[in-house]
Amino acid sequence: MAGPHLVGDRSRSPTRSQHGSRAPLGAVQSVVYIDALWIKGREGKIAKRLVYLAVGVDLDGCEHVLGLWIRTDSEGARQWLTILGELKA
Repeated sequence: MAGPHLVGDRSRSPTRSQHGSRAPLGAVQSVVYIDALWIKGREGKIAKRLVYLAVGVDLDGCEHVLGLWIRTDSEGARQWLTILGELKA
């Protein structure tokens, strides 16, 4: 069984578009943690970005980053519905 994957681990290829990445789910996740946090980033100027994060814990207790999504808009029900829908797919 593979160990936990780090956000900066470039050995895994993302399967999503430029604003989100998600690794394929290979096992049953007994617990899924989801959260969002604001970070400051620079794209010519300093701007706030909203990062959604989903972490799953499989039956062996290993944590896996299920997805990262970066948005510029505010946190809301519509964004959460989109992200949860992508996790389900």
